[in-house]
Amino acid sequence: MTRVGITGGIGSGKSVVARILRVMGYPVYDCDRSAARLMCSDAQVVSRLTTLLGEDTYLPDGSLNKPKLSAILFSDSAVRGAVNAIVHPAVIGDFLAWCGSYPSDSLLFVESAILVESGLLASVDTSIMVTAAPDVRLARIISRDRISRRQALARMGSQMDDGAKAALCAHVISNNPGDRLLPQLLGILKNITGKPVG
Repeated sequence: MTRVGITGGIGSGKSVVARILRVMGYPVYDCDRSAARLMCSDAQVVSRLTTLLGEDTYLPDGSLNKPKLSAILFSDSAVRGAVNAIVHPAVIGDFLAWCGSYPSDSLLFVESAILVESGLLASVDTSIMVTAAPDVRLARIISRDRISRRQALARMGSQMDDGAKAALCAHVISNNPGDRLLPQLLGILKNITGKPVG
């Protein structure tokens, strides 16, 4: 089994790479979706988050109070660290269980904006960093999330520096306008598997 991490800063296009891999038939574990699921379904995670952030962390129907959580995560680094200390180990455990459901010769992928920061990098065999210029990322975030420039910059600033993260990853894909993602990805897959892919 080969486990490959896909990472990149907000607005880099890592989700586009993950979608391409899914279309190609590869299993891809989505850390964001899994974290959101575990934050509502894992009793221990729910209890610890409620203790940390208050009862209004969850809405009456049991779903996350996303506006409250987003505001806290992107503005208070100490609270963000405490939330991450609760959620990240649960996600890593869930990812490893997910991997265990596949045959031993599988090529599996995991998409995570915080592959390095969460400690998940230690649970993969190799990694791919998706990069884009800061101004490109900024425009994508503002357009996609319909937020202000200030909010987008704050979200970008809350994440690990791209250069530092790229230095820890085995492969890098450039996703600026005009860059061709598929040839870069196919080259990396050939490198990982040792045979042409396509």
